[in-house]
Amino acid sequence: MTNSGPFTTGQAAEYCHVSQATIINWIKDGKLNGYTTPGGHHRIPRTDLIAFLERHGMPVDEELDDSRRRRLLVLSADPGIVELVKELSNNTGIEVSLTSTDYAASAEAVRARPDLVVIDADTSTDPRGLCQWLSESIDGVTLLLVGDQQKAGLTDGAGTDAFLPSGALEALERQLEALLLRQD
Repeated sequence: MTNSGPFTTGQAAEYCHVSQATIINWIKDGKLNGYTTPGGHHRIPRTDLIAFLERHGMPVDEELDDSRRRRLLVLSADPGIVELVKELSNNTGIEVSLTSTDYAASAEAVRARPDLVVIDADTSTDPRGLCQWLSESIDGVTLLLVGDQQKAGLTDGAGTDAFLPSGALEALERQLEALLLRQD
């Protein structure tokens, strides 16, 4: 149940520990918001299932409500950064998207709406332009640019929140943990 699309009645039933017929009845009775596909199948939008569960005092698993999960988008081909990010993801449950092109990073940013984007200036073809676009397009995103010291000037007026020199993996790890693991 980790995708962000709507639930089938079977998936909702499994999550609520009821029968599929009960889910269909809840939809028909107006207790649970859902819609019918052209093929006659019922679907329950994720947000509606979460609202239903909360309204009825039922537990909402963090996996179900992925809007509560922190999201990290990384644009890098640097093996050290890639390994660090994978390790962080495995140890914290943070949703991580790893890309290696500006285009893929842009598309993933629109899809995932990350909390934090790390851009490796050595991997990006236009780190300044990408930072500007992300800061204007994604509300509340934190942008962290990583690169050699000569690229530190790219942060000026680009909407970035911080710059870290390449090779400073321990500093990057501390920065990522501080930004992603903070409590709202």
